[in-house]
Amino acid sequence: MYGEFYLANPKLFEDKYDYNIPLDFESLTDRQNQKHYFELSKIQNPNYTRQQHRQFAITWNKKGLLRDIEKCREIEDYYFDKFDKQVGVLSLTANPSNLELWKLYANNHQGFCIGFESEIISNNLEVFGSCGPVHYEEKFPSISPFVNEHEETPSWIQQVYVKLRKWKFEDEYRVFKMRDFELTKADITIRIPKESIMKIIFGAKMSKSDQEEIFGIVGNDYPNLELFQAVIDGSSVKLEPLK
Repeated sequence: MYGEFYLANPKLFEDKYDYNIPLDFESLTDRQNQKHYFELSKIQNPNYTRQQHRQFAITWNKKGLLRDIEKCREIEDYYFDKFDKQVGVLSLTANPSNLELWKLYANNHQGFCIGFESEIISNNLEVFGSCGPVHYEEKFPSISPFVNEHEETPSWIQQVYVKLRKWKFEDEYRVFKMRDFELTKADITIRIPKESIMKIIFGAKMSKSDQEEIFGIVGNDYPNLELFQAVIDGSSVKLEPLK
């Protein structure tokens, strides 16, 4: 009745900066640091007066901890480690004819590609989480270590959907799930109706035995499924329907 997708752990990704864009401590002003400590004081010292919160912020800002690069990297490592355990990612592309993707992520054309009805995601965001295209930039955006509710683009969105331009060839779309707790295997397993599986594309160099195995798995259980054979055609890949 269902097919399953698994949301990957970001640490498994090829790009070491995926979900790990360095935080911009150096651009923080004294005013921003002091505001951070002021908000921190309200959490740690709920009975303080406003004047006491201000004094707490001034005192801690003068210690210069947020100017200590080594200390900042410790904060960053903690942030990324926590973030990594609380997210799952499904990497997709809208272009199944992308030669480089077949080389890199389909075992040099020996694997296969699955196409499914994309509306299954947009209609079930409570299950999948957020989704959207990756934006490719010449350099990383400046991401503040502090959450700013007035940000036009929240920092976590930039971490998820921004990559360097050298990865533009991937033409990637992402499904991203984040929770405020460590995700289990069950949390990263997404089940979708088999009716949503629309295509299976056999790689240009896929063995006959592997193809036969897939034939045996799908059988007649996928009512909307079409099968295609990928054929290398210069710098692209052609998709030929299988009878």
